[in-house]
Amino acid sequence: MALHGTPSDLLQNLDPIALIVFIPLAGSGRHYVYNSSAKSIHVWIQAPAYVLVALSEAFVIVTVIVTGLELAYTQAPTNVRSVLSSLSWLTIGVAAAISISLNPVLQDLHLVWP
Repeated sequence: MALHGTPSDLLQNLDPIALIVFIPLAGSGRHYVYNSSAKSIHVWIQAPAYVLVALSEAFVIVTVIVTGLELAYTQAPTNVRSVLSSLSWLTIGVAAAISISLNPVLQDLHLVWP
C-alpha cells in the first residue's frame, strides 16, 4: 500500500490512540449522567453510544460471520461445509441468547460492572 507520508506503525497504534481519546470522553459523559437529576438529562444524550455499539456490531458481523462462512464454503471439504456453517451460526445464537438473558439485569443505571 502507498503510505503517502503516513508512518508505517501508525495504523497498528490507532486502537490504543482511540482508547486514550474515547475512554475519558465516555467517563466524563457517565459522570454527567450520574451526577444530574433524571429529568434534566435529555434521552438523546445516549444516542452516540448506541450508534457506536451498532457500528461495532457491524464490524463483528462482517469479520466473524462473513469470514467464517466464507472459509466454510471455500476451504472446507464439501461434506463438512454445512456442519461448519451451523457451528458458526450456533455461536452467534449463543451470544444472542446471553445478551437477551442479561438485558433485564442491565436496567439499573447505577450498575457499572457490565
